[in-house]
Amino acid sequence: MEISKEELQQIINEAVLQDRDKRLTEQNEKVISRFDIDSSAYNTNLLFRDLRHDLSKKCDDLYQSCNYKCPYDKLAYYPAKLTDMIREIILVSFNCRSNIGVPIKDRRKARKMYKELEQVLFPVYAESVQRMGSE
Repeated sequence: MEISKEELQQIINEAVLQDRDKRLTEQNEKVISRFDIDSSAYNTNLLFRDLRHDLSKKCDDLYQSCNYKCPYDKLAYYPAKLTDMIREIILVSFNCRSNIGVPIKDRRKARKMYKELEQVLFPVYAESVQRMGSE
């Protein structure tokens, strides 16, 4: 069974069109969202926002519960300092200066690392704040 050049060309063209249609359909099914962490359009300002907010709230509650007054001036210390330091550690570990530098494929890993660092550091921090608050 031999195939003529025209028939071969037609088979190839049909295969190319099918592949093109398939790729276009797949692209159209993907929703590009600035809220989807795996999207290139993701708003990177949101990467740690909820985690930072939760930790800041925990710190504020801690300060109020033990009547802790920070001895440092406002420029050197502020309630969200712990959250900022954890974020900085994450950024340094991915060799970037801001959230936008965290590679798309590592965003979920970065969030996981933030949670893990918070779980390790907050109890130690809480203990020292309580100790200083009771002095």
